[in-house]
Amino acid sequence: MCLTNMLRNIKSRPLIIKLDTLPHKKLWIPNYGELIGFKNPSDGDFWDVLVPGYPKLDRQSTYYSKELLGVFYLPNENHKLIVDIFHEDHKRSKQWVAEVISYQKKYEKYNNIKGDLFIRTPH
Repeated sequence: MCLTNMLRNIKSRPLIIKLDTLPHKKLWIPNYGELIGFKNPSDGDFWDVLVPGYPKLDRQSTYYSKELLGVFYLPNENHKLIVDIFHEDHKRSKQWVAEVISYQKKYEKYNNIKGDLFIRTPH
């Protein structure tokens, strides 16, 4: 599914998010996962999502997208969607943007690639 259609889907209804259970070091953010049911044509995997601003969440739970916060746009088209979730116990911290910027820097350095970060600002 192309990025434009994916963004429309996130905006129109909550989508299922599963957080990554792998203990690998390349996550660089406490809550990294996938948007279940929607494949990214660049790599054939489900779309990658960053869920910033929360403490490390339970990896066995299912979460639902609440709002698209931005996109980390990459030239290889393996873009990362930045989303907020519905969560009863926690609210997103105000430090979420700094968390995403830190992720971007580490990702770019490790993968030797430069991307563009688009953050949606509140109205």
